[in-house]
Amino acid sequence: MVDKKQSHHIVVIGSINYDILMRQDRFPKVGETVLADDVKMSGGGKGANQAVQAVKMGAQVTMIGAVGEDVFGDILLHELDSYGVDTHLMKRVSGTSSGLGLVNYLPSGQLLSNVYPGANMHLGIEDIDTISSLIRSASMIVLQTEIDLDTLCHAISLAHEYGVPVMYNAAPAKELPPGVLEKVDYLIMNEAEAEFHCRQPFSSVDMAMDGAKKLQKRLRNTIVVTLGPQGALIVSDDTAAHIHPIDVPVVETTGAGDSFVGALAVMMSERVRIIDACNVATCASSLTIQKPGGQIAMPTLQEVMDLYTTVYEKEMQFV
Repeated sequence: MVDKKQSHHIVVIGSINYDILMRQDRFPKVGETVLADDVKMSGGGKGANQAVQAVKMGAQVTMIGAVGEDVFGDILLHELDSYGVDTHLMKRVSGTSSGLGLVNYLPSGQLLSNVYPGANMHLGIEDIDTISSLIRSASMIVLQTEIDLDTLCHAISLAHEYGVPVMYNAAPAKELPPGVLEKVDYLIMNEAEAEFHCRQPFSSVDMAMDGAKKLQKRLRNTIVVTLGPQGALIVSDDTAAHIHPIDVPVVETTGAGDSFVGALAVMMSERVRIIDACNVATCASSLTIQKPGGQIAMPTLQEVMDLYTTVYEKEMQFV
């Protein structure tokens, strides 16, 4: 049982990038130049995005990651500070650029994304050991796969040893050493990542549910598979449910998955029932895709709960 006095303390260990987002009518062919209609520049990276959404949902969040000793690093830390994310333990790395993301997106919301990890890969095992007391005191640890894999696995193992819940967003999908996924309490994946870990393709929601059930039976944790316009699936020891999507206009999908994860982490830290927590997370991502950009588009707790009340017309339940 999470100590209530710590229920708002989430530690996010992950990536932080400087994103350049360009809106255009179509994607270029090889060797072709297409002029963009608009450009936005903002902080990004899965870890930073999830940290910002968690803060906007009312949580106290400490971000652990690495940026370069460059102007991008200065901007990224300033932006996180402006949202209220605690960055005092962020690592500055000399001799390499901060992580960079280049995103091209269409009016339909489709996007192409290229990411240079840069300083993100310089967060090491020794950096995790340095913050072991912070991990021990957290209500939840949130991680993704945009940092060094040895560092990721060490952080998961340390949190598991301390009995701290671990939420792992398996993005991008990568093979982890045997036994690591079993230490994860909440495994969050999109359809492609779930296909990778379930070792089978999904051509329907039913097939995705079947794959998730088989994986959950082996790992014995809670699995959430986000399916974009088809909603999300939840599988745990006592739950198997399909969360239906909310019909909203799509402007741009950058950060939608991170918005879902950040909101879900807060709800699970507050001991909200998993189905209700995923409904809240669906509201958060549904609001995010109605605006361009990642962090700047992410909604506040009030905005999320207003939509939740409108769509679901019921009180959340706690466990």
